[in-house]
Amino acid sequence: MSNKRKSPLPQAGKFLPNPDLKLMDQVLNIPVTETIEPVKAKRQPHIPVVMTQAEVQLVFNQMQQGIHLLTAKFQYGGGRR
Repeated sequence: MSNKRKSPLPQAGKFLPNPDLKLMDQVLNIPVTETIEPVKAKRQPHIPVVMTQAEVQLVFNQMQQGIHLLTAKFQYGGGRR
């Protein structure tokens, strides 16, 4: 008797079937004859947004006195822009 249980998860490195293809084939009864390979998305460069001191002051001026303004000033003063 073997105590090995079969994992319900697919083995590493295997792809699950494309849900769109499964929908077309099994639900809409549209035969899929060609193989569609996955395409890796291109990584877009992340350009940080930097505000000038004048812009920061305008934002602070629009905020009401209280915990939100205090928190924003602490974050700005601590370099968390």
